[in-house]
Amino acid sequence: MIFKEFNPNKHDTRKVAELIYSVDYRTNLKVFRSKERAVLAIETLLLSEKNNYNEKKSEDYIIDLNHHNNQKNIANITNDQKYNANNNSIKKTNNHNKSNYNNKYNDRENNKNINNKSVNNKYLDNKDINNNKSVNNKDLDNKDLDNKDLDNKDINNKNINSNNLNNNSKFYIILDKNDFDDEENIIGIISLVKGKKGSLLKDILVTLKNLNLLDSLRFSFIYILDYFVLAKTLPDDIYLAEIAIDKSQRGKGMGTEILNIIIEAARKKRFKRVVLDAEFNNKGAIKLYKSLGFEIFDKKSIKLFKKERGMYNMEYVL
Repeated sequence: MIFKEFNPNKHDTRKVAELIYSVDYRTNLKVFRSKERAVLAIETLLLSEKNNYNEKKSEDYIIDLNHHNNQKNIANITNDQKYNANNNSIKKTNNHNKSNYNNKYNDRENNKNINNKSVNNKYLDNKDINNNKSVNNKDLDNKDLDNKDLDNKDINNKNINSNNLNNNSKFYIILDKNDFDDEENIIGIISLVKGKKGSLLKDILVTLKNLNLLDSLRFSFIYILDYFVLAKTLPDDIYLAEIAIDKSQRGKGMGTEILNIIIEAARKKRFKRVVLDAEFNNKGAIKLYKSLGFEIFDKKSIKLFKKERGMYNMEYVL
């Protein structure tokens, strides 16, 4: 699977809105009284970011979720595959280079096998890849993707709940690795927050600005419930705020794979914990999280206007 930051200017906002709705469909349905009304309100918030989206800044990463794909691709390259040295081909061959170091590796003297002079009309074999010192875990962990670099960048937020007000958030769509060029074929979403989450007041102000009063009040009610039951995070945490898989892809182990990718990527970035929440009645999710090593560190619930919301706050200590 491939992770890409959600771009409201080109990705299917209705499909993404439906996936966001499914994350907590019980609460959304109770508050909005209608799936269609809830999805439309979520989509409106997504579309409100169209004019603010900065594709260049969006290439910054909180953690590298696509590195696992690069490693798999390297292992599968055979001697009969031709290497095209133009930039577009390079980006498709190794998508992670696009966002982190595609302007750097050409300048490195030790990189003998991947440069514009030597690769034209040649074959790229597994030996060449293994000797490519610019694409290895050591470089990724210690140079281009260290915490200092990330902390100094303006990470563009596309998390619907913070909506460009908390610059430590990322909202990703998930694409099928076998259909990489079809960015409309969205099979899932995840939302990640680095460190402490955004403020409740800012979230509410975003809804007031972009929605009608009634829908804004509905979202505000959900945000207030969440404020009291969701996990409190620390600066060294990665918080998985949302994860949803399309119905057509469920039962294939994608949830487990995504969580393992997040855990491994967070470990490489030297975060202390991966944190998430599970509803009291979502026994399937709780069982999955525990099987992967997550443990409950807190339990919270709140009841407002006869509507109760309860969460297990869970952590994976790295």
